[in-house]
Amino acid sequence: MKLLSVLGIVIIIIGVIVASFSLIFSHEETYKTNNSIILGPYSRYSVPYLSDSEIIFTYNSTLPVNVSGYPSSATLLNNSVLYTICFFSSKEGNLSLYNPYNSTSVFQYILEEATMKDVFVEYGFIAGLIITGSGIFITIYALATKKK
Repeated sequence: MKLLSVLGIVIIIIGVIVASFSLIFSHEETYKTNNSIILGPYSRYSVPYLSDSEIIFTYNSTLPVNVSGYPSSATLLNNSVLYTICFFSSKEGNLSLYNPYNSTSVFQYILEEATMKDVFVEYGFIAGLIITGSGIFITIYALATKKK
């Protein structure tokens, strides 16, 4: 059981190191674009987004506007006032906006793009916490079974 205790402590140390490195190497590379456009009747507009990024596109318009150009795996949220599309992009692309009506529509949007480096840093931090938690569990288990 002594070996198991030492293993648990080593795993805790590794987890703390992984979490620390992810915090040290993290830096903000999130790009945010706010824009308001006027879409004429039957007109189109393109909103470009970066490759290897987490994309969050939130919008509102005076008339319903068709938005396309996002992957089928995207998460779509709406509360009838704000609409949000979230997805990961592996390559550059464009979100296409189309006004299918004979009236002008005012379209307001916020595009947030977090580079994959930032996303991987977040995953590294979470992995560090999981590794640390596993080490704590192993150490407690080793010490609890040692007393019996």
